[in-house]
Amino acid sequence: TSTPGERAWALFQVLKSKELIPEGYVEQLTQLMEHGWSPENGARVVAKAWVDPQFRALLLKDGTAACAQFGYTGPQGEYIVALEDTPTLKNVIVCSLCSCTNWPVLGLPPEWYKGFEFRARLVREGRTVLRELGTEL
Repeated sequence: TSTPGERAWALFQVLKSKELIPEGYVEQLTQLMEHGWSPENGARVVAKAWVDPQFRALLLKDGTAACAQFGYTGPQGEYIVALEDTPTLKNVIVCSLCSCTNWPVLGLPPEWYKGFEFRARLVREGRTVLRELGTEL
């Protein structure tokens, strides 16, 4: 029996031998994940929207185009939708199928976010979970 890491390595080797993975792709993607995708990116986008009404309008109309102005594109950033909280409406990001988020703008999700129980609870008991995280509605 092999480990998931061993199976991933074997798959990588097969794909590489068939020239289905471009040279340096994995290294480039790893570098991007470790150093390019960060919650700080999202903070930059929001900060600009706070001070630039035209950018804010673009962000709400076409989040993908707005984030692309910062270079925040790529895997999990192909289709970005920005929603605005109001005093009576709060938005929360949850993928009920996996743990995908907008990686280029938000960074990779923390381990607890990926857990089925958290995601299921957020869908079932959104207000309760948000309260536990410090957001009172």
